[in-house]
Amino acid sequence: AQGGSFDEFITYASNPTFSTMVNAKEYSIENVGAYIKGTNTRGAMQTVLVKVQPLKGEERSFLWTMAQERRPPRQGLWLVHECINLENAIGLNLDF
Repeated sequence: AQGGSFDEFITYASNPTFSTMVNAKEYSIENVGAYIKGTNTRGAMQTVLVKVQPLKGEERSFLWTMAQERRPPRQGLWLVHECINLENAIGLNLDF
């Protein structure tokens, strides 16, 4: 919901991936991947493995990919590029 309103974010956050994290009981950063330097066409990137314990249900792990914005007005800010439930990360190289 980049650039959207708070109400749009709340609607978006009700999907299965983010709903686990909204009002979670606790979370922990399990690992931080290598810093990937930016190029002429994209900003720097980094992955973060996060374990989440929801208020109800089983613990789940998510792989967040963060990307640094290159252009104003968000230049230099880190935004979520993608967030994948680790159970669905089939075929990804997860060497941290």
